[in-house]
Amino acid sequence: MLNLPFCLTTKFMLRTQAFNFGKDICFLTVILTLFFFLFLGERPLFVPDEGRYAEIAREMLTSHHFITPHLNGIKYFEKPVLFYWLTAFVMHIGGCNLLTARFVNALLGLLGCLFTYYAASRLYDRKVGLLAAFILSTNCLYFIMSHMVTLDLPVTFFISASLFSFMISVKNASTRHFYCWLAAIFAALAVLTKGLIGIVFPCLIIFVWLLCVRQWHLLKTLPLKSALITFLVIVVPWHLLISYQNPEFLYFYFVTQHIARYLSPEVGHYQPIWYFIPILAISFFPWSIFLPRTLINFFISMKTTKDNRAFHLFLFIWIIAIFLFFSFSKSKLIPYILPIFPPLSILVANEVINHMKFTDFKFYMFIGSTMVFLLVVLKLMPALDQRSIQPLAKIIQAQMTMNDEIVAYDYYQDLPFYLNKKINVVNWHKELLFGIKHQANHAWMLDEKTFWEHFQSPKKLFIVSSCEHYEKLRQIHGHEPIFLIAKTARHCLFSNQMDRA
Repeated sequence: MLNLPFCLTTKFMLRTQAFNFGKDICFLTVILTLFFFLFLGERPLFVPDEGRYAEIAREMLTSHHFITPHLNGIKYFEKPVLFYWLTAFVMHIGGCNLLTARFVNALLGLLGCLFTYYAASRLYDRKVGLLAAFILSTNCLYFIMSHMVTLDLPVTFFISASLFSFMISVKNASTRHFYCWLAAIFAALAVLTKGLIGIVFPCLIIFVWLLCVRQWHLLKTLPLKSALITFLVIVVPWHLLISYQNPEFLYFYFVTQHIARYLSPEVGHYQPIWYFIPILAISFFPWSIFLPRTLINFFISMKTTKDNRAFHLFLFIWIIAIFLFFSFSKSKLIPYILPIFPPLSILVANEVINHMKFTDFKFYMFIGSTMVFLLVVLKLMPALDQRSIQPLAKIIQAQMTMNDEIVAYDYYQDLPFYLNKKINVVNWHKELLFGIKHQANHAWMLDEKTFWEHFQSPKKLFIVSSCEHYEKLRQIHGHEPIFLIAKTARHCLFSNQMDRA
């Protein structure tokens, strides 16, 4: 039932010969808004990432510390500030809830598809643009990241928008200055989202492409000085302000989080060099089934045709540069390769439109069925992932008073967001280790001795831990009044006083 209107509308849009940008944008916006925003606020926060980034934005809003991000009251320097600003702004308008926490990613996911359509339409044609937008929206990883509170989707949008803007500026001399400035703006926003890759990737890809096509004269036609000034005006102020407020920031942010994270396996997330090959096949599914033929025909087209050869090559360099960059990194996570998906979607769309013979009905059914499948999986995710602390957080909310303390063995990064308050944490450091060293935090970052002092005080404590740790505490401290309130498959909620209910 859901496939029929989609099929009929898409068929009409693709067969209409007259290019109508406004109708296409409205069509894509309606379909993809439903696709990205449906069920957006129903699923609990995925841990740890969603809990971490949602909580940083919430704390920024409530504490008004808009320069220095904080996580559970601890300075958090690992990532820049733009995403937290955007999410805090949405929370200011709509309140702190699951929908507002994920709103920015869903919106940028939608805008990324629209920008991909626009760029592909300008560089290729309208059919390629429409199909590329649907391919980007319906691959597994892009869809998932558009429904999660993470930085990978936003930085993918800004990097892609920067590179697309550059290519459009190359093709259209009359608007070259405007799109060059736009490329600089998006690169600056990418830097403020996830650091230096926001400018390294665009510069690297553009340089390699110019080297391959030997079109260095194009640089003389671009407003490079004003673009650089525009970039610096956006990027520099926050870096200066946070460095002024936190002298320890610069070394940790640029050396530890950029250079050491890339070069040293000790930072974490180490994977072998071939890691992203199977990840690409899985994460770009179902469109990864078209990748082998797309790559084969890409190399054939480089030898046999001049049509769009430069744009083909630019997209290919974009994909290979980012893929190899992260393949040689000592730290690898699945979403790192997300920025290659927009150009990959265009290349696959061009291959499907021009070289593969599909009947209209089969092809439209394929897209529609994929969208329905992904929405069903999204709806079922809460039943598949039982790591959420949300059920216990609801019990705490129902029972706690202003004077009660919340304590967590291990740091459940979604718990402060659900409770809308900072919590006490026992024996936990990890990514907060650096911030802990540079501020007074003993009042809420507790060691074992301090925890038991709190436990034996007249104040009521709500304590969350894994079920294994709860049983261990019962065995070691059986003489203490440990009262179990509730438990899930993984976690226990207990207290030092009887349940008030």
